[in-house]
Amino acid sequence: MITYQELVDHVVREGNAVDNDEAQRALEAVTGELVRYAAPRTRDHLREQLPAVLHDQVPAPRGEGEPHTSGSLGRDVAERVGCPPEKGTRLVGAVLAGIREGDPGLADELADHLPDWNGDTGGLTREVELPADRAAPLLNRAERLAHRIGHSFDHRTTDTGITFTVRTASVGAVTTSDIEMAERIDQAVAEVGSGG
Repeated sequence: MITYQELVDHVVREGNAVDNDEAQRALEAVTGELVRYAAPRTRDHLREQLPAVLHDQVPAPRGEGEPHTSGSLGRDVAERVGCPPEKGTRLVGAVLAGIREGDPGLADELADHLPDWNGDTGGLTREVELPADRAAPLLNRAERLAHRIGHSFDHRTTDTGITFTVRTASVGAVTTSDIEMAERIDQAVAEVGSGG
């Protein structure tokens, strides 16, 4: 089980929270938003592993009419905590990394909502198999999408396609920006695969 004080300390240390109060608000905000896209089993696991004081923050799933993009998570957290959006994203990364320290399996479950991606909150990787003549269009499309959201990704060309990796080295974790980047790469794969 993850202890509350360990999470608070981690968010103060790694998320640059100004004090325990800001770290507590960040924990409540992140747990209140993070698993809205997760499977019921993951929400249940999160509820079991989080300290009792955070149980009420684990929400019911969003209805179909309530879309939630990962890119808005940092902004939502920043608004609830009362800090700039960049700091909100950093706080999200710190909470994810703290969960990883306390329960790597749970961190993996939270990262698993991107079914084509492997890894954990330290980094996500996707291998895309495609003909050699489609590699350059895919990379070009992914780079344009990355530029639009102000983020980046790593890639390696293989004999059968491209391996993409997303992570935020500055916080040592997968942040909401990385998840949004992974979703944009998925979009590029779909567009190039359909002849775009």
